[in-house]
Amino acid sequence: MNNSQVALFYFKENVDDIEIKECNHSLVDKLIADNHYSKKVTSNRCLSFAVYYKGILSGAMQIGYGIKPDEKQHIIEGANSNNVKEFDRMWLSDNMPKYSESICISKMIKLLRKNHPDLKVLISYADGIRGNIGTIYQATNFTYIGEIEGEFYYQPSTGEWIHPVTMWHRYGTRAKDKLNDIFGNDIKHIRGKQYRYVYFINRGWKRRVKIKSQKYPKKGS
Repeated sequence: MNNSQVALFYFKENVDDIEIKECNHSLVDKLIADNHYSKKVTSNRCLSFAVYYKGILSGAMQIGYGIKPDEKQHIIEGANSNNVKEFDRMWLSDNMPKYSESICISKMIKLLRKNHPDLKVLISYADGIRGNIGTIYQATNFTYIGEIEGEFYYQPSTGEWIHPVTMWHRYGTRAKDKLNDIFGNDIKHIRGKQYRYVYFINRGWKRRVKIKSQKYPKKGS
């Protein structure tokens, strides 16, 4: 079997064992904070989903408004904080079977279509700074609309990655000398690529995208 046939085999074998349930934020917040590589939830998350594998809680997914929820019109015509949101977090236990990410995203999208008809488009960013090109999104047929420059602050002692907007809200500054006063040598300013993907929950919204789709990026690009 080729790779696509193998993926389809695993998908069909495991799809019925995986269940996605919308739930309260507190359950998913703890799973994300304890297990996701970022070790934190996004403060403006708006939808949370628990993932169950054979009846056992095994993962979590969250959708949020994004850093600038009302400033997405440059990406999608008519976008606002109700109809365009960001897929912010996903964590799955290592006990989940192969290709579970694709199954979970597909099932989440079905739930969104059914229970949240006002939501038309999801945007997600693959973090090139940490070597991620968005393989999961490519496997789930997201549309790739190019890379943008991203930046984060990294605090080695805690392992926390801090978005520049979050840094400003916390400390009222992003000036290098002032951050050095606050953190000493315990802060690093890191720049790199962010790979931007969109998924059309409402397929009719494809015509509203203002940025031309591109070929999927590959490792090392």
